[in-house]
Amino acid sequence: MTLTQLRYIVALDTFRNFKGAADHCFVTQPTLSMQIHKLEKELDVLIFDRSKQPLVPTDLGAEIVKQARCILQETERLNEIVNHARGRKRGTLRLGIISTLAPYLLPLFIQSFYTKYPGISLHIKELLTKDIVDGIENGTLDAGIVALPVARRGFHSTPLFFEPLIAYVHQQHTLYSRNSISPKDLSPDEILLLEQGHCFREQTLKLCDHNGQLNTSRHEFSSFQSGNLETLRNLVDTQLGITLLPYLATLHIQNTEKEHSLRYFQEPKPARHIGIISGRAYLKKNLLDTLASEILESIPDELKDGSARYSVISVNAPQS
Repeated sequence: MTLTQLRYIVALDTFRNFKGAADHCFVTQPTLSMQIHKLEKELDVLIFDRSKQPLVPTDLGAEIVKQARCILQETERLNEIVNHARGRKRGTLRLGIISTLAPYLLPLFIQSFYTKYPGISLHIKELLTKDIVDGIENGTLDAGIVALPVARRGFHSTPLFFEPLIAYVHQQHTLYSRNSISPKDLSPDEILLLEQGHCFREQTLKLCDHNGQLNTSRHEFSSFQSGNLETLRNLVDTQLGITLLPYLATLHIQNTEKEHSLRYFQEPKPARHIGIISGRAYLKKNLLDTLASEILESIPDELKDGSARYSVISVNAPQS
């Protein structure tokens, strides 16, 4: 029995097909299949039921895979202990980040991070919060940068900063003449939204729910929805409606002619709470603490203030 064989069965359990597992492990399908077969022969047990598509572990195989995950996690913990004791910043971080944050936060710190910590390899995927949570659960991700809270039993959260929400309006809109606005100024019927699955969509809906009585799971506030904040902003420029943007998404707008389209909320400003989530074992703590520190050094000073100025919008995150 080898650690490599254990990695292979964990990958096959995660992807439920040989191609996906082999690609993830950077080996050929015959190699992965042969090693799993050797492990099954050694243990004298069938780990996977190959007659089903997608394939699934047998009852006993599921227990073996579960134990294999634990063994691999503890192996990683050993490396973490040694690296931390010797003051080394070394290892791999598989990181998920929500798409309403990735294009705006990553450029602030990624180059500096690679320069300061060449021994840390970041593998980053832009995903929805649900997919990040699932990735941490099944071991394909080490951590995620998301909007807190994420109510997953046993997960560890590292708060980073509060990011205020800002309205983006066209110069012909009635709110354009306002110096500042409040959530009650928002008309739900003209809000342009991200498509379902984005936590920022749910935060926008909650902010528009002035009396707490709207059924946001059914109500559609606009006839157009997008998976991209920039698309929504461009549509506002055509006088189609208004939209909300997180603060970091407005940095490239400021000091341009479009800055006049930004309308800031009165205090306490509606905001989302950004943080890092990781799994039950809180593996790679040293690397995650290093990442958190670098992010906090890179963000604008305005985001480093305490929560007193903000009204944090929490939404129903994945439960377990």
